[in-house]
Amino acid sequence: PHADDALRLLRKFASKTRPQIPKTSGGTQSRSMLGYLFGKTPHDLTMEPYAHLMGILYSSSSPEEDNVVVERILGHGTDDMATARLAIAAFCHLSSVLCHASSRMLDDSKSFLLGHTMDTATELVARGCLDHVMIRTSTDEYSLAVQVLAESIFVADLSDERNELSALKFLLTAGCRTLPGGQALVRGTHLLQTIRVLCHVYLTTASKHNKTTARASLQQLITNVFCRMIATQKQQQQQEN
Repeated sequence: PHADDALRLLRKFASKTRPQIPKTSGGTQSRSMLGYLFGKTPHDLTMEPYAHLMGILYSSSSPEEDNVVVERILGHGTDDMATARLAIAAFCHLSSVLCHASSRMLDDSKSFLLGHTMDTATELVARGCLDHVMIRTSTDEYSLAVQVLAESIFVADLSDERNELSALKFLLTAGCRTLPGGQALVRGTHLLQTIRVLCHVYLTTASKHNKTTARASLQQLITNVFCRMIATQKQQQQQEN
């Protein structure tokens, strides 16, 4: 659902991050003078998913700077549902790779990229772009896109204050979102793990601001869960009567 919104949000993510990413990895950052003098930089496997995503978003050609704003508003000439699905799957893969590799990220640009990835994931959830969306996680298995993103954030290194805050926003947004039919977007073990991560941040964070945000997120999420439980019980009683 909301294919156009999803692609606009992903291109907004691209416009914010590409200037910090080398051209060899799908960005627009030129090589430094030292890079030209001493040869090619080592190939970074963790950036392959980013390059793949950029290839999907700008499949026809690399957009000129003058056209970036126009494409974010009006879309790309090749935009369709299939492109949106490919882009969402590539974005989920990028999130998974970055989160799993975050514990050994020494490069500030990657930490910056991880924060923007989580922020974009939050916007996708809030706009309903991930409602009922399934992506292939192996040859014969499919998973909900929001579960893949949540599982990635569960294992991410949140020692960076900005990334910690971005994770809190995603977990709260996903945990409180309900689908059009009234069903929760995040349920079962994923909901329990969400609450666990919020508790962990509240108890361990060194940031007073993030501590306050984690406490407020916990209160809002748990209140939301109990409100849904009460509403479900009332519906069941009405059906029985």
